[in-house]
Parts: sequence; structure tokens; C-alpha cells
Amino acid sequence: MPNSADESLTARIRSLLRRLGPELAWCLSLAVGFGALLLVAYLASGILEKIPAARTAAVIDVPIVRYVAEHRVEWLTAAMRVITDVGGDVGLLIVVLAAGVILRRQTSSWRPLLVLLAIAVGAIELERVIKLIVARPRPPAGWRVFHEKGWSFPSGHATHSAAVYGSVAYLATHIRALGRRARVAIWVTAIGACLLIGVSRVYLGAHWPTDVVGGWMLAIVWLWIALSAPPL
Repeated sequence: MPNSADESLTARIRSLLRRLGPELAWCLSLAVGFGALLLVAYLASGILEKIPAARTAAVIDVPIVRYVAEHRVEWLTAAMRVITDVGGDVGLLIVVLAAGVILRRQTSSWRPLLVLLAIAVGAIELERVIKLIVARPRPPAGWRVFHEKGWSFPSGHATHSAAVYGSVAYLATHIRALGRRARVAIWVTAIGACLLIGVSRVYLGAHWPTDVVGGWMLAIVWLWIALSAPPL
């Protein structure tokens, strides 16, 4: 049987959220989720320090980045530069604003734009803080196409693009007017863009493969937290 104390606590939380209003309740839920995710990342970093990271890098990361660096071709490098720019902060800001305006026309509300901006900003800040916690060096300068500053894990491009394209796809596919084919096309496009951006970061030598995978995982967890919060 359910515990009466647990039911009472749940009822109080729901009552508090109703009093705050949908906007404040959503922001509060997002803030709590943000803090919890940072705490988990901090605790996980302490555990990972005990794992022989150098051995893992030697088996997975180093061979891949070395092979790519030794087999680059000019036309593909140029294409990867363009793709990685699409996953940069300027490119993603354009996507957020454009999607927000389109969703405004479809829903007659600016709330989708608010959600997209909050998710994008949250992903940026999460990535920055976790980079400081983990403090992982980037691949050697000789393997990079261009110089990058800061730590390596997680990949900012992978984290930000997955958070933005994932949230855009989620909000867009919840418009009732869209058919099944349109929903599938939106998700395929979003996932394809995230994959290409992540691959571009490894190809250009800016990140290790596990940096990109870590960025995708971080974005997925952040999206789950943000989109599971009380609806606006």
C-alpha cells in the first residue's frame, strides 16, 4: 500500500506548483533538474578518476583520431568545416529563433521559443561546468585542423546541437496538424544533423570520440529533465 507520508508530500509539491503558476513551476523544475544533473556529474567524475582513463583512450579514442588525422582529404575537410559551423552557437541560435517563430505561428504562443531558449542556455552552461569538473585535454595539436581552446569533455557542439535539434523536433512533432511522415522526416533530419555535427568534431581533431558520445548523452538527459517538467 502507498505510504501516506509520501502521498502527503506529493500533494504538497503539486499544490505548491499550482500556486506558482505554470511559468514559475516550469522554471523551478528546470532549476532543480539542472542542479541535480550537475551533482550527478560531479559524483560521476570522482568515480571515473579511479578508472584507467589512459587505457580507455588508447583503445578507443587515440586510434580513431590518429587514423582520421592521417587520412583526411581536402574536399571532405572543407565539408566538415561547414557542418561544424552549423553546430556552433551562432548557427544554433538561428535555428532556435527560426523554429520559435514558426512554432509561434502554429500555436499562437511564444512559449515554444521560451522553452527552446531555456533548453539551449541550460545545455551550454551544463557543458561548460562539466568541462571544468572533468578537465580532459583535447587531442594533440598536430592532429587538429584548427586550434581550439578549453577542455575536451564533453563536446560542446555535440551537446548543444543535440539539445537544440532534439527540442525542436520534439516540439514540432507535437503539432497535431502534422502527419506521420512529416514527424518521421523531422526526427530523421534532427538526428542526422546531430550525428554529422558530432562526426565533424572528431574528423577535425577537435574532440575525442568519447567526448562526442558524452555530449549526446548529456543532451539526452537534459532534454528528458526539461521536457518532463510541468508543462507551461
